Amino acid sequence: MMKLSDAAVLGSCTTEMAGHDWDNCFLGAAANAIGLPRISTTIIDGIHTVDVQARIDAILEYWPWLNEHEGRRLTDITSMYDSGRYTFEEMVEYVRSVEPPCACAVRDCCCDRSAYLFGQFPESDVEQANAMSRR
Repeated sequence: MMKLSDAAVLGSCTTEMAGHDWDNCFLGAAANAIGLPRISTTIIDGIHTVDVQARIDAILEYWPWLNEHEGRRLTDITSMYDSGRYTFEEMVEYVRSVEPPCACAVRDCCCDRSAYLFGQFPESDVEQANAMSRR
C-alpha cells in the first residue's frame, strides 16, 4: 500500500493535473500512480456513457479512510483541489495531516505492534513497542 500523499506526488508526473477531472485531479494522479484503471467510456447505441463511479469506488477501496465521516474526507480533498485556491504542495501537506500514519491506510492499525512481534524494532525501541502492545 502507498500513502495517498506519496501516491499523489508520484502520480503528478503522469498527468496534466486538472480540477474537475477524476483522471487528472489530485486524487486521479494518486490513482494513476498505483495503477487504478482510468475512467472508462462506453458507447451504446451512439450514446457515450462514462463510468466515473467505478473510478471513485476504486479510490475508496484503496484508501478507505477517505470514506470517514460519511465521505467527508473525499469531498474535502476534491473540493479543495477543484477550487484552485490551493497549490499542489499545499494539498499534499493537508493530506499528510489527515491521512493515517502508515501505508496500510487503516486507522488504528497494528503495523507497529506487528513489527515488534516480528523483531523489526531496534533494541532501543523495545520499551515503545511494549507500550504499544498493551493498547
